[in-house]
Amino acid sequence: MFTSLVTDSKNATDTAILLLTIKSNPVITTTSLSKGKAGTPYSATLAQSGGATPVTWTITQGTLPQGLNLAATTGVISGTPSVPGTATFTVQVTDSSAVTASKALSLTVDPATLVITTASLPAGTVGVAYSQPLNATGGSPPYTWS
Repeated sequence: MFTSLVTDSKNATDTAILLLTIKSNPVITTTSLSKGKAGTPYSATLAQSGGATPVTWTITQGTLPQGLNLAATTGVISGTPSVPGTATFTVQVTDSSAVTASKALSLTVDPATLVITTASLPAGTVGVAYSQPLNATGGSPPYTWS
């Protein structure tokens, strides 16, 4: 806050108390993202400080893991990742004054939990050859059964 004084050529004066707000540039404060798991819903919120609100989030390089999306107005990465692996990408936040900040991040998606999905087997008969396939999901195929 400061007081401003103006004087004209006939020595007339006026004063005004003015408030000057200095806004900082936006900064992305997210340093890492938690791991996801294929087939399991995921949600993480990107964080930033500074800048003039509202802000908009975008991905400028790379892509999110398949099945995930970035909400432009909230910075929330959400969805259900479908493929294990690590995605590397650059996020950018743009404030309402068109000032931007960027940060490279990565998100690892682990394989889905290995689960035997065969719940029961049909009865066998003594003296008759028996064969029945077993099923599983998740993990990292191909599977080895024993």
